[in-house]
Amino acid sequence: MLSLTKVSINRLSSLLLTALSVFMLSLSSSPVKAQGFRYGDFSDTSKLALNGTLSGVSTSNFPMKFGTALRLTTFGGGEAASAWYKTKQPIAGGFTSIFQFQITNTVSTPADGIAFVIQNAAAGTTALGGAGGAIGYGGGVTCTGEGGAAPCTDDSAGIPASLAVEFDTYHNFPWDHDANHVAVQSCGASANTSDHTNCNFGGAKQLSSITLADGHPHTAFIQYVPGTCSGDSPAPNLTLSLDSIDNVVLSTCVNLSTLGVLDASGNAYVGFTSGTGASIETDDILNWEFVTPITVPLIGNAATNVFGFPFAQYDVIYPADFGVSNRTMTIAPAVYSKLTCTNMIDSPLNAKRNFSGDEPTCTTFADLYNLSTIFDMTCSWNGAAPTSDQCPKTSGFDPFVAGAVHSNEDIINFLVYTTNDPTPIAPQMLTAPEGSNNWVPFGIGFQPDCCTRGSGTSSYNSLVVSADFPITNPTLTIPPYLFKGFASPVANQAPGVVNLAKAGSTIPLKWQLSYPVAPSLGFNGGPVTNLNFAPVGFLSLSVTGVCSTNSNAAADATIPVDTETNTGLMNLGGGNYQFNWQTPKSLVGQCVVVTANTGDGVNHNANIMFH
Repeated sequence: MLSLTKVSINRLSSLLLTALSVFMLSLSSSPVKAQGFRYGDFSDTSKLALNGTLSGVSTSNFPMKFGTALRLTTFGGGEAASAWYKTKQPIAGGFTSIFQFQITNTVSTPADGIAFVIQNAAAGTTALGGAGGAIGYGGGVTCTGEGGAAPCTDDSAGIPASLAVEFDTYHNFPWDHDANHVAVQSCGASANTSDHTNCNFGGAKQLSSITLADGHPHTAFIQYVPGTCSGDSPAPNLTLSLDSIDNVVLSTCVNLSTLGVLDASGNAYVGFTSGTGASIETDDILNWEFVTPITVPLIGNAATNVFGFPFAQYDVIYPADFGVSNRTMTIAPAVYSKLTCTNMIDSPLNAKRNFSGDEPTCTTFADLYNLSTIFDMTCSWNGAAPTSDQCPKTSGFDPFVAGAVHSNEDIINFLVYTTNDPTPIAPQMLTAPEGSNNWVPFGIGFQPDCCTRGSGTSSYNSLVVSADFPITNPTLTIPPYLFKGFASPVANQAPGVVNLAKAGSTIPLKWQLSYPVAPSLGFNGGPVTNLNFAPVGFLSLSVTGVCSTNSNAAADATIPVDTETNTGLMNLGGGNYQFNWQTPKSLVGQCVVVTANTGDGVNHNANIMFH
């Protein structure tokens, strides 16, 4: 009998969790919109177009997969190489490109370097420039001054309609800067050149503390934010950082939308080029991540709007009774170091914060080089220029209004990711208006898993960040959701109380969930009205043991037979939920304990005897 009881208990737990999982998967959602990509390594290069020439003749010997790296040049002379992601990427709205490279030469003077390139050439993914100092994106340079000095002219062999961020390891006199520099080159729609006396943006920058060709891995961070570059001294909107995102080595202003390097939709191919001449080197790309804003048609009525970034998935869910039409939503992630991001949200200029001395730190994403990001939320109605004001608003929780409570009109945000942040942490989400440091919490998730969290709000104040509150400080406690139940017809566990049920019938388990009262964290005791989040972590239902069959059943604890026709979890509104448990007939003659747990340390039990 004991063995049979254990098997039945395990089966019940599985049935309960399976039913909850089925409920989660059945939620309606918009098609997943994934833009950008991530290569943790280059074990699979099937989505890359690889092109190489040796002394001007096409070759398939390089670029190539070398171990888990993408090898562009192979320590031979006269090589030119390009590697393009086969799908055009949206560039006009901004991007972040992060990659690690390794340039090696152990026997002679290294040459010539690598470049990250954006291009919309007619050649598409077969585009390739010249070898040597052209670094695979430029063409030939002829200098007619005395002794080969300037002035210089450029031929048309470079990749047209391209912009290159070059990492140059050789000094090509007189048009090059030195043998260890970075530069941004674009001739607009015309053929590009590596000649820094022409088509240069921001000047070539000599690197004093970093040697590009030292044989060690280096990490490049390239970020572009759309801008018009107007005025005499426009603010830089294209930046290059090396080995730390905070170590900016080059910045300039460029308007990619008008430069002539994008197609009519603002898209272009992205990839790498490299070249060697009489001097040689080996050029390896070790990993690469490309992140862009994502725009989706916005859907209401409890549908899940999915934004699939390479490092995380961000879901937006409007209330079930809230329809949305003729709108799009754009989420643009701005990438920062953890320190810079945390200094922003913990700024003393934040007049709205109330963290009770427990300052949060920005979440880092393991799939984003352990960096942090602030999400910029905007919407567009009928094709208008996107702004946060155009995002539909509900009557739900407003984090900027004192005393506001979460309600059944909350807009739900749900973020899933991986991180290397140490645990334990208390996950939260913060929001602030555009251009301000007035960050306030609006999270509603208490998952013990570090890597899922959610929030509810009535509108978007443009900026959202995922953050972690420390829980090592005893002054900060994260209160659990409040559970009230079980409700009739199931009676709660009490001395002498056993619910009677027919094995094989459907049992309605009913309860109410409300948020805790913790104003400094954005919780005001309102009802939990949306269980789009996986229940494990703030609500679990399971069979936890056996109960005594010797108790006398309470008169009102008999569960009616065949009163429920549906199985699974149902949201009854106002924080009220019902899980219809289809019991197996094999439970006849057994008494089991059904337990609900919200993380409050209390098992909310009901004893059920099956006949």
